[in-house]
Amino acid sequence: MLGRPAADAIAELTAGTRPDVPVHVTINDAEGLETGRLDIVWTLKPHSKG
Repeated sequence: MLGRPAADAIAELTAGTRPDVPVHVTINDAEGLETGRLDIVWTLKPHSKG
C-alpha cells in the first residue's frame, strides 16, 4: 500500500524533483495470519530525456 497519493508523486516527478514514496507491506501466511510487516521508502527519479 502506498503511503501517499500516487498523483502527488507523479506531480513531483513532472516538476523534475525526486519524490519519496513510502510503501507499507504486510505478509500473511496461507491462513491469513500476519507473519511480517515491512515499511520501505522508494525515492523516484525522473527519466532522462535522451
